[in-house]
Amino acid sequence: MRPPRFPHQTYIKLNIFCCCFIYLHVQVFGGDEDQVKAARLMTTTPVVVLSGRGGCGKTHVVSTVLSGELKVKRSQIPVEELTMQDECTTSQCSKNFAGDSQTSQDNRCSTTAASSCPPETTQSQNSEIPQSQITRKDPCGDAVLLTAPTGRAASILGKRTGLPAYTLHSVIFSYFRWLKEVKNGENHSAWKFSGVKLLVCDESSLISVKAFSTLINILMKKAALQQVILLGDKNQLPSIEPGNFLNDIYCALEPYGSSITLRTNHRAESQLIVDNANRISHKEMPFFPDDPKRGFISLCCQSAEGCDENNSDDMVITQVVRDLLDNKISTVTLPEPQRSQFIAFRRRDCLNINELCAQHYNKHSIKNTKGKLDFQTGDKVCVRRNIVCFDAYTEKEVKFCNGEIFFIKEVIEEEDNHNKKTTYFALDNGEKIVKVDMKMLKRAKLCHAWARTIHTYQVHIFA
Repeated sequence: MRPPRFPHQTYIKLNIFCCCFIYLHVQVFGGDEDQVKAARLMTTTPVVVLSGRGGCGKTHVVSTVLSGELKVKRSQIPVEELTMQDECTTSQCSKNFAGDSQTSQDNRCSTTAASSCPPETTQSQNSEIPQSQITRKDPCGDAVLLTAPTGRAASILGKRTGLPAYTLHSVIFSYFRWLKEVKNGENHSAWKFSGVKLLVCDESSLISVKAFSTLINILMKKAALQQVILLGDKNQLPSIEPGNFLNDIYCALEPYGSSITLRTNHRAESQLIVDNANRISHKEMPFFPDDPKRGFISLCCQSAEGCDENNSDDMVITQVVRDLLDNKISTVTLPEPQRSQFIAFRRRDCLNINELCAQHYNKHSIKNTKGKLDFQTGDKVCVRRNIVCFDAYTEKEVKFCNGEIFFIKEVIEEEDNHNKKTTYFALDNGEKIVKVDMKMLKRAKLCHAWARTIHTYQVHIFA
């Protein structure tokens, strides 16, 4: 089909899986040439690596191209085969795709399927689809598998794209569980991911070589895999397991033109952070501006005399944190805990900082007299394991992802007819408040979260 013809507009033609064409207005990418090249690369190369800092639009490019593809494929399916849920999801996806990490120009443009009609101008919205409302009834969406190394990253990816997203390990586990059921004669249906043609992996710098090798071998044997798209930052910290997966894949594919770096940051407020991250990755000193309002400040500290290196570092960190909490440092004012986060390289530093913050904000220690963690109203906490809990407020199941942060709004103790006491926590994640049994939260490895290690927190930032 011919693309829409307008004298002052430019469209790019993309070939999806060599079976259909879509036309996208170049302004969908906000004039970012790297994003346009990435979109073309996605539709012409079986293995693609998109690297770039947070805010450069990696997810936006993938979402926009997938949106166009799904529109074309859904237009070829009889209406009676699509459920109302699918239609609502498609409509919401398009809005999410158009508004993800882009400038105000993008709000006037939308993804356009191949047709002779002009694209309708739509108002972009930043609303996201909850993962719990995304189903796998869509015959087109089943061809796309969105994955990430952590539950938190997968949850964010699913909300931004409007498609189901999974952790790599959950996909691998589902295969071996299905294989066991087939061998025992308990399951005669096909594996739920057997129709996957496109694999998208977000935050690929955190993926271990072993996990990806297992997943790709399964999909090559048991699915209809045709294309792999890896998203992430090759300069970001790699997985704690051996290997530097994303950087190695990027360098291996670079001579063939199958990898690209998105260089433009579309989040203006974080430009200095991005610039300094680049400096640090090249072993250069970061830039500290004279204006503290620009958000990058260096605090000079002196090591304590007469102490070994570890104890000296602990004493210095403790004093700096105390000064920050007490607003004794003139160059910086620490925002409230909802808008600030301590990050450290060592767990012992996190424990010390969490202890200082618990005493400063809530006047208690993070451990009780028995040496067990003590959680009270107002504490900043996070879960360290993916878990499904029961919300006593809505009487529905809610999924908590590893690394998800909450504030304890209330500690509730209830007693049933048999005099059995149950302790609940009312947790606020900034979007809603849920009431969860404390025993379930202990199974999720609940911990204090004023301070987090850089490895456990980096997905929360860059996702």
